[in-house]
Amino acid sequence: MFMNLLKQNEYKQFEIPEEIFTVSTGKSRTAITAFLSLNCNPCKKAFNQLKTLFEHEGITLHLIVSFHEKNKGLVNRMARLFREKRINEAMSLLESWYNNGSIVSEDPDENQTEDCYERINKTHRQLFKNTEVSGTPTIFIDGYKLPMEYEIKDIAYFIDVLQQ
Repeated sequence: MFMNLLKQNEYKQFEIPEEIFTVSTGKSRTAITAFLSLNCNPCKKAFNQLKTLFEHEGITLHLIVSFHEKNKGLVNRMARLFREKRINEAMSLLESWYNNGSIVSEDPDENQTEDCYERINKTHRQLFKNTEVSGTPTIFIDGYKLPMEYEIKDIAYFIDVLQQ
């Protein structure tokens, strides 16, 4: 039932540039692409449901994020952590942001953090525009939009089916 509904939904072909925040635990058979905002309550709920999936073997999670200039420090820090493959730290940073509305700890490597905000902002905005995603959160599984009948947390129940 889930797969039938999924395959009947809108399909988008994604080319994921390096500026996209990507989480993968190894060889991926399923790609989940999440369009989120750093400043929306439904996205907080979505992120908290998505973070449980990032530890599943065979899943790649692409986070395409809408943010504001006030998030510049957070975005630069996340970019560095993802670039350095410090995924657990990056996910903890996002979790802290979503659940506390701020970054709990200072950046011990602040002097090494490149200011790449403009480049990342442009890339993420362009993906929102190119895919015509106008609201957040919006989730795609292997290019298919998550059916409205399901919540993000339901994806965990269908991982085996998705990876066949």
